[in-house]
Amino acid sequence: MTVLLTHRFTTARAADLIVVLDGGRFTEVGAHDTLSQVNGLYAAVPSADPVLRLTGRTPWAPAADELQERGGVMNVERLVEIAVEVSLKVGGFLREQFRQQPLSIRKGTRYDRVTEIDGLAEESIRTGLLAACPDSVVIGEENGVSGRGDVRWYVDPIDGTYNFARGIPLFCVSIGVVTDGAARGGCVYDPVRDEMFTAGGGDLRINGEPVRWQGHGPPLLLTDLAERHFHSGTGSGEYCGLRQIGSSALALAWVAAGRADLAANLNVYAWDVAAGRVLVEAVGGGYVGLPDDVLRTDRRGGFVAWGPQHVSLGRNLEERLRRAPIQDVA
Repeated sequence: MTVLLTHRFTTARAADLIVVLDGGRFTEVGAHDTLSQVNGLYAAVPSADPVLRLTGRTPWAPAADELQERGGVMNVERLVEIAVEVSLKVGGFLREQFRQQPLSIRKGTRYDRVTEIDGLAEESIRTGLLAACPDSVVIGEENGVSGRGDVRWYVDPIDGTYNFARGIPLFCVSIGVVTDGAARGGCVYDPVRDEMFTAGGGDLRINGEPVRWQGHGPPLLLTDLAERHFHSGTGSGEYCGLRQIGSSALALAWVAAGRADLAANLNVYAWDVAAGRVLVEAVGGGYVGLPDDVLRTDRRGGFVAWGPQHVSLGRNLEERLRRAPIQDVA
């Protein structure tokens, strides 16, 4: 089922139920009402589909005891399931908008772009997460922090916005699950290929199927950094093929899946990597944050990640990038 989000509908189709997303609450508006005077985000949902109920909760919201194991420990696998369900809900909307190549504007560095769709998608994700897990905090790239509780969700609604806006099918939804201050689960969803990468119990899964890491051929490094960062001093430039794909979360997911062997970037925030690092670690790979492993939203950082067979290359690359300035280096 595709949930369509827009700033406003002037009139509703008779077959649709219009739902106003208001601070996490669902408020019904008549199917023939004019919404031009109503502010907020709206979702047009086929009235026969029960995905959104007017109860303040979504149907995938679990009972409170489902989110905790014995001793009050959070059930990370269930939290990841929630992230998956929310990502899938917004995926259809992103596919539809991607085909229209929405206008992007500069947000930060030269290639750091944002579209209207980023904010709309994030609010849809935020609403779903907080409805399913009220005692939690959502930290989103576009709209900041909301909620309170022991679970923290790091959300990038579109990682790879510049690709998204240009019609290049290399972008994803990234949701990381953090409990007790550590990244413990997450999902990275590629809506164009309909591929869901998840980890939350020690195993990597792609579309629900367990995956074991297996590299193929000469080492391949995914990065958005200029090639000069990999010349001399590490061996990485000499022995690795380089690919720039424009999405750190997708790069980490592909390393976890064995489609690439290393990933590295500077100028990233916690929402770019919180989910992807868990995927890499789930297959026995390595991940190092730069300058440290703190999940930061106040300033940019960097990372190096590698598959299980490439510890030496990964450590060499880490040493090299620790000397590089974290700034607009693309």
